[in-house]
Amino acid sequence: ERLSRKYGGRSFVLLLKVVNSQAYGPDVVELVGDVTKAAQTPLPAPAPQKAQKAHSES
Repeated sequence: ERLSRKYGGRSFVLLLKVVNSQAYGPDVVELVGDVTKAAQTPLPAPAPQKAQKAHSES
């Protein structure tokens, strides 16, 4: 319900930690963090690489 209020119909990304892999239910995970902004931020464009000249040894 809280996620629905916070994000509505938008997507979101949460980082969860499994604390009890032998059990089932919402109490077997802990919320590590809301990483929505970082996950949805586009990566910066890579810097153009300069062409390297081939040097031959004689």
